[in-house]
Amino acid sequence: MFNASKSHRPGLGVWRSARTRFRGPGVGIALAASLLASSQRLAAQQDTTVRIDGRWRAYIGCWASYTEAVRGADLCIVPTRDSETVEMISVVHDSITSRTTITASGQRAFRTRADCTGWDSVRWSLDERRLYIRTEYVCPTGLTQVSTGMIAMSGLNSFSRFDNARSEHAGALRMMTYSALAETPGLPDELLSRLPPRDDGETRAARINSTAFVSVADVADAAKALDAVVVETWLSDRGHVYSLTPEAVRTLRDVAVPEGVIDMMLRRSHRELFAMHAEDGLPRHARAKKARAVRLRTASSGPAFTPPERTTRPPPGWSLTSDGWKLDPAFEPPFGVILPPLRVP
Repeated sequence: MFNASKSHRPGLGVWRSARTRFRGPGVGIALAASLLASSQRLAAQQDTTVRIDGRWRAYIGCWASYTEAVRGADLCIVPTRDSETVEMISVVHDSITSRTTITASGQRAFRTRADCTGWDSVRWSLDERRLYIRTEYVCPTGLTQVSTGMIAMSGLNSFSRFDNARSEHAGALRMMTYSALAETPGLPDELLSRLPPRDDGETRAARINSTAFVSVADVADAAKALDAVVVETWLSDRGHVYSLTPEAVRTLRDVAVPEGVIDMMLRRSHRELFAMHAEDGLPRHARAKKARAVRLRTASSGPAFTPPERTTRPPPGWSLTSDGWKLDPAFEPPFGVILPPLRVP
């Protein structure tokens, strides 16, 4: 049957011949699977291609950070092999100081920061133009800090981040702005090799799209996910003017949008009727009471109203008479809007 005479060990020679001639199909399958797994591991090791999710594209790049006009560390947002994940890399004097991996999936990422342990969660807004952030950390002292925040484009080459951190008895709002770096000399090559060109057409189109008008539905979506003060600060930063109707206001209240957010939108919608600043430093409720008293007194016998120079038409309720601008005594501001203090000649 088998020719074993060619081997110094006949028994071994017969076994080898038998194994070679009668190899079963299972051995071939195992060998093929092993080769496939090896090739996949090799491909994974060689795959250094970064992938950019279209939602992230507007934010990809290197930015100069500012807090109250004071410049801080530069921030580079770079893509990774996972399109939903980016690295946020802080750079100071051309040296990398920190790295944070962000995946905008809404899942909790557990981390340790300055001896405090907790989690971050990042997800996209309903229109996929902004990022909502939630965190909760517990420190060794037992102090718990929770926060909500937003990252949103504010211009073609700028974006802002708003965070409201709350502990047991206090809270603090922080706003940071970021401006695109026109030049990136001296940045580490590992960053530059992962970034698209600064004049990339897709990036420019994505930034234009991300700065689109914030609709009432967008505001309602943000109000459900974030603290009211974050949404108010964001709206103030964007500066949109809303033509709110009574039906729109009722809709916002029906979906539980906080009154402070609605008030901010009304301020932008009826700027002529609001005192946007308080020189006397009175709290808001005191300014409201004072403004109502001035309105009622002026409607009956007060001096004429002088509209601001930028106003091209009279505010609602005012009319031009032979004696100057007069307020209709029967006029009531919509939804409790506060009239500004009148300018007395």
